[in-house]
Amino acid sequence: MSTAANFRNVKMSTCDRISDLPSSIIESILMWLPTRDAARTGILSRKWRYNWSRIPQLVLDDKIFNKILTNHALPRQKFAEILFQILSLHQGPISKFRCSLTGLKDCRDIDSLIVLLSRSGVQEFTLNLWLNEYHRMPLAFFSCLELRHLNLRGCLIKPPTNFQGFGHLISLKLCQVNIAEDVLGILMSSSLLLEQLTVVEIPAILNSLELIAPKLKSVFFKSSVKSILFKNTPVLARVSLVPRNQDMDGKFHVGGATS
Repeated sequence: MSTAANFRNVKMSTCDRISDLPSSIIESILMWLPTRDAARTGILSRKWRYNWSRIPQLVLDDKIFNKILTNHALPRQKFAEILFQILSLHQGPISKFRCSLTGLKDCRDIDSLIVLLSRSGVQEFTLNLWLNEYHRMPLAFFSCLELRHLNLRGCLIKPPTNFQGFGHLISLKLCQVNIAEDVLGILMSSSLLLEQLTVVEIPAILNSLELIAPKLKSVFFKSSVKSILFKNTPVLARVSLVPRNQDMDGKFHVGGATS
């Protein structure tokens, strides 16, 4: 047998061994790849065609979008096509979603994806946007009741009147998010499992906030707020309060006592 034939047999044998790995291991391998590269593994063979569609995470970042901007005359149309493929082909739950796109001009197509996520039991949700105006989160977002980690930037949060918060949140990060004081209060008061809280550059001046979070460990707050009451926070170890306005009252209360 020739050397070339031996090489082909070894190569095919190696491919077969990888393809025959348990699906959980293959999914773990694919999760280390960017979403675009994971999807490209579908061309390897019929066995691999839909493996990417079952991975429980979805990451959309500038690496994907910059390639679209560079290689296509109609980048928004191409981006919409990619999202449509994800929507139509993905199978099973998506537990982790991360979208961080500096070059995106609007989010109409992202909203369709959020509808899918609301039905998938998403637990980790990151949406960081740099738009000319705040992007209003669609109603489907407020149905993501299994959320454990929430990270938003450049968004407008205006929930329906019957919204009672995300009761399973462990970490909450809001940066340049347009949110009313009462809605922020609902988010914080409903999250008794909350361990980490970050609030940066909320546009409105907040009057009074109350934190009831028995598992809260760290707080970073850089926004205009007149007073914060830390109530029932026995394990709170780190607090960073950075006022934005010099005329703030600067009243911060811990356990009901002024500090």
